[in-house]
Amino acid sequence: INIDRVSLPKGRYYARLQQFAGSGNYSFRITSDYAGESVATARDLSDITNSSRQYFDMVSSFDLPSYLDRLDLYTFSLSEASPFDAVLAMTTAFPAPTFDATLFLAQDTNRSGLIEDSEIIVTSANPGDDNLHFDRLEAGNYVLGVRQNGAYTSYRLD
Repeated sequence: INIDRVSLPKGRYYARLQQFAGSGNYSFRITSDYAGESVATARDLSDITNSSRQYFDMVSSFDLPSYLDRLDLYTFSLSEASPFDAVLAMTTAFPAPTFDATLFLAQDTNRSGLIEDSEIIVTSANPGDDNLHFDRLEAGNYVLGVRQNGAYTSYRLD
């Protein structure tokens, strides 16, 4: 059974598997994607001025409903100009380029809700881990993006 793209309110949910007949192997996977693919569905980090955060998620190009997630966007703001660092660390045991992702910083300057190439400020597309560093990033609203480059990539974003 596939239950795909169902929006549920925040809360605790339980799944129960029960065998009715026969025997055999099965696969069970629950995926909750916290970071959407548009500015409207991005994970909102709010004001991150002078703070540190850590998030885990995945991006993938597998053409299966619970795996197809080519882009994760995170929106945040800076209330004042400050240093900015973002680190994208691969948490999968498999190496790049098969399992890899790109990190980028952008601003939705035309307010279309989508990040266009001309709105990307900087990109880090190294094989494996990526990082972005600014000694001083101006106050404003930003979008941090993780785009899949490989088949399936679990990552940690600091």
